Amino acid sequence: MIPAFNEGQIFFGRPLGTYPILVGSPVSFKGKTDIAVTDHGMRSITGLPLGTDIDSLGERELRYIPGIGRDRARTIVFKRPSGTGELAEIVGSDTIKTMSKLGLKLGGKDI
Repeated sequence: MIPAFNEGQIFFGRPLGTYPILVGSPVSFKGKTDIAVTDHGMRSITGLPLGTDIDSLGERELRYIPGIGRDRARTIVFKRPSGTGELAEIVGSDTIKTMSKLGLKLGGKDI
């Protein structure tokens, strides 16, 4: 993914060498970046850069992770869990598996 432009709080990029689909991310990225897809539309996808640390995300960005809504995002921001076990108590084991598949990190360590 290469960055193209940003509009408000969403950062857009385009994949290299493929159909020109637009990719939006609530997290800024610079240079070539791999994106984990979290949602899709007709001609666009939404995702987070691989390796994003959830400690660096606010409530708005956390809500882009499948399985995390407003209440869970607020709880994560308020409690800032220090380990995967504490995070699992907030989001549940299915969401932990999803976060792991998305390549997210917690405190610099893989989830």
